[in-house]
Amino acid sequence: MIQIWMFVFLHPLTLFILPTVVCIYAIIDEEKRARSQYNLSKTKTLRVSDSIGHGVRHISSWNVEQRVEEYLDMLEDKKKKQNLPN
Repeated sequence: MIQIWMFVFLHPLTLFILPTVVCIYAIIDEEKRARSQYNLSKTKTLRVSDSIGHGVRHISSWNVEQRVEEYLDMLEDKKKKQNLPN
């Protein structure tokens, strides 16, 4: 039993392995947290041979036009609220 504790606390490679494992876990956890907080989902990549040579294209998972329209509606509502007499 003492030999196992000596390996964990005194082995020089432990100083390199444990911080690496902790860093990898922290990076994976941070990605999961950011995806859940900002409601991100993985984008699928289409591999299309393009004559111009643009390479890999990404498809967005949300509609940009819809988001812009929602934002403009929100701005109009905000202006209407400011212009209403009290």
